[in-house]
Amino acid sequence: MTDQEILDAVRDILVQNFRAQPDQVTPEASFVRDLRLDSLDVVDFVFFVHKRFGYKAKLHDYRDLDTVKDLVAFIQARRSESAA
Repeated sequence: MTDQEILDAVRDILVQNFRAQPDQVTPEASFVRDLRLDSLDVVDFVFFVHKRFGYKAKLHDYRDLDTVKDLVAFIQARRSESAA
């Protein structure tokens, strides 16, 4: 899966479930500052990410992921680990 495919999937999750505008979901967008996710939204968002990408990580693993770009890199790393 390419970074662009992951970005597109993350964008779909945010648009369909959190009323984000597609043009707002850029690699540099912050989940809290730009996309306005609150703490409950973040928990729900992690659930949707788990469901879409087929793996589970601990909620605290997401703690330092501030931007969409951070999440894309995180997902790529998890995919690489599971393929090894």
